[in-house]
Amino acid sequence: MTPLDATTHVGRFVLVFNNVLEFAECDNLVARLASARWERHNYASPMEQTRISYDDDLYVTKDIPLSVMKRLNEIDEIAFAEYIARVGVSGWSGVGVCSNARINKYPTGTKMRKHCDHITTLFDPSNTYRGARGVPVLSAVGSLNDDYEGGQFVMWENQIIPLSKGSVLVFPSSFMFPHQVFPITNGERISWVSWAW
Repeated sequence: MTPLDATTHVGRFVLVFNNVLEFAECDNLVARLASARWERHNYASPMEQTRISYDDDLYVTKDIPLSVMKRLNEIDEIAFAEYIARVGVSGWSGVGVCSNARINKYPTGTKMRKHCDHITTLFDPSNTYRGARGVPVLSAVGSLNDDYEGGQFVMWENQIIPLSKGSVLVFPSSFMFPHQVFPITNGERISWVSWAW
C-alpha cells in the first residue's frame, strides 16, 4: 500500500482566487479603514477558557464602514460558492452563513502564530453573525495590499501560499490546515478574514 501524499491530496483543498478585487478598489478600501479602532489580536485558549495575546501579534478591527463590510461579504460569498463548485463538495450545494469580515493589520514586527480556525466566537450565543451561529467549515483570507516585506501566509509549517493584492484564499477550517503569517519585516500588511458554515 502506498502512503497518502498529504501535500498533493490535502493541498487540492486550498484555492487562491486572483484578481477578485481591482487594485484601485483595494486602495479605496484601505483608505476607508484609516480611522478604524484597532485592538491586539487574541487567541482562544479552550483549556483555560481564556483569551491570550502577545506583544508581537497583529491588530484587528470590526470597526468597518457598512459599505466596506457589504462589499467584502459579497466577495466572500462569491469565493465560497466558487470554491464549493471547484472542489465538488458532496451534498453541500452552498454556504449556509458567512461571518462578517474582520480586518487584520500587521505593522512591521507583527505576525500571526500557527493555529487552526476553530473560531470559538462563532459558537457563542451572544455573538450572532448575520443572524446565526455555527461551526466554521471554510475560511477565507483576502489581501488588500502587497507593498510590504515578509508576512507570507504559510500552511503546514513550510508551504507558502502566495497572496497578491486583490486575491482571496479559501481553505477548510480544520485541524488539518494549520497556518500562520510570518513576521512583517517592512511596511504593513492589510487583509480580511471570514468564515462560512
